[in-house]
Amino acid sequence: MTQNATKIRWLLLLLIYLSCLIAYLDRMNMSVCAPMIMEHFGIDKIRFGMSMSAFAIAYTMMQIPGGLLSERFGIRLTGAVALLCWSLFTFVTPLAGSFMAFVAIRFLFGLGEGPLFPNNGAFLTRWFGPHEKALSSSIMISGAFVGPALAPPLAVWVLNHWGWQAVFYAFGVDGLILAPVWYLFARNSPAEHPSVNQAELRLIGHGSAATEPASRKQTVPWKRFLRSSQFWALGIQYFFVTYFIFLFLTWVPLYLLEARGMSLNAMGVAAAAPWVAVC
Repeated sequence: MTQNATKIRWLLLLLIYLSCLIAYLDRMNMSVCAPMIMEHFGIDKIRFGMSMSAFAIAYTMMQIPGGLLSERFGIRLTGAVALLCWSLFTFVTPLAGSFMAFVAIRFLFGLGEGPLFPNNGAFLTRWFGPHEKALSSSIMISGAFVGPALAPPLAVWVLNHWGWQAVFYAFGVDGLILAPVWYLFARNSPAEHPSVNQAELRLIGHGSAATEPASRKQTVPWKRFLRSSQFWALGIQYFFVTYFIFLFLTWVPLYLLEARGMSLNAMGVAAAAPWVAVC
C-alpha cells in the first residue's frame, strides 16, 4: 500500500507566511501613526525620516549576517529569535522617553527583522524541492503584500479607539505569540521533524537540499558572483524595486493626509489600495 505523504512543509510555510505578514504590519504602523508620533516628540518630517532611516540601515546591515546566523544556528532558532526580537521592539516603541531613544528602538527593530528573509530563503531551500519552489516562494512573499494591505485600516481602527501607542502594542503582540509557535513546530530540516513521514521526505528530497545534513557548509563563490553581469543586473533591479516599496511603506499615508487632505479613516482605505492591487 502506497503511503500518503504528510504535509508538514505546508504547515510551516503557513507560519512563514504569517511571519512575513506580521513583519510588514510592523513596518507600516510607523507611517500610519506619523502625525501623532511627530506631535508626541515635537519633531519635523526630517527628523521623523531619521527614524525611518534607522530601521532601513539596520535592516540592510543584517542581510548577510542574517544568512550566516541561519547557517550557524539553524532556521528554527534564528527564525524564532528574529521574530521575538523585532516584535519586542515593536511593542516597546511607544515607551521611548525621548526622540533619540525612539530612533535607537527603531534601529534595534531593524536589526531584529533583518534575518527574516535570509532565514526564510534557507527554509524554502531545505523544505521544498524544485517542483514546488515557485509556489512556496510566491506564498511566502505574498505575506509581505497582504501585511501592508491590512495595516492601514487596522492601524486606523486601533488608533481611533485606543490611541497611536496601542497600534504598536497590538501589532507587537502578534509576533510575540508566533515566535514560540514557530520554535515548537519547526525543525532545521525535514529529516529532523518527527511528524514528517518517508513519503514526504522522498517528495521534498528529490533534487533538493532536504536530505543533506543541516550542518553542511558551502563556500559562497563571491568572485564568480562579482564577475557576473546577471548578479549586478538583479542587484540593481532589486535596489529600485525596494526603493519604491519603502517609499509606499513610509510616506504615502502622510502624503494622503497632508497633501490630499484625507481624513484618517479615508487614508486607512486609500493607503491600502496599492497593496490590494499587488495582491
